[in-house]
Amino acid sequence: EILVFFLFFNFQKLPSVADAADKLWEHWQQNPLRVAGSLPVKLLGVWWMRSSPADEICLTFEGDTFDPQTRQLTSDFMQECTWTFGAHTVGYLSYVLLLLCGRSCLVYRFNETYAHASIKLYIWWVVPIPDCILKAELTQEDNVGDQFARRTWLFGQLHLYRCYTLRKVIDKSGNKVAVDFQQMESAEAERGRSGVQGIPRRSCTLWSPKATQVSSEKQPLTSGSA
Repeated sequence: EILVFFLFFNFQKLPSVADAADKLWEHWQQNPLRVAGSLPVKLLGVWWMRSSPADEICLTFEGDTFDPQTRQLTSDFMQECTWTFGAHTVGYLSYVLLLLCGRSCLVYRFNETYAHASIKLYIWWVVPIPDCILKAELTQEDNVGDQFARRTWLFGQLHLYRCYTLRKVIDKSGNKVAVDFQQMESAEAERGRSGVQGIPRRSCTLWSPKATQVSSEKQPLTSGSA
């Protein structure tokens, strides 16, 4: 019954990809848990998860936990309004996978220029998955930090299902990056034509609406936790 609740009631459905991106931006602007004051400029805004095979749409780092001293960003799987999924079957399956992981998180450890980050998965916030099993990284691909490549290795082999490009579509001031925002809408509309039973393929934003209260009690993982 709990799983059924999360699958069918614990998310909000939005009519378009553009609405999903706008929702992520608007939600965090006056939220007391927003970490934008300490995040480097290049990480602010909303990012399109371009070509994600997992039917993900976009994300924002502004609701995550950030430690500027260690340049460590902790992304809680159950945090609200930080990560979006499509309404296609693959999107729902990706959402279920996160639920099965429970209170887990991804920890990004950036270099001094925030052009590269290693990514480690922690199950229930305390059990790190060894790099020999699962390894991931984020690498800047342009000169200004508006595009990053997300790569994942499973048992030492590049795992294409978890490889995609992050492209900024809403900047730090809430302005839509015109060319990229339009490209996002166009590309997702094209993918939507293969939707199931007339449901737009990537039109759904999923999150846990009460997760913020729990997440606020979490502290950043220290470097020694790895």
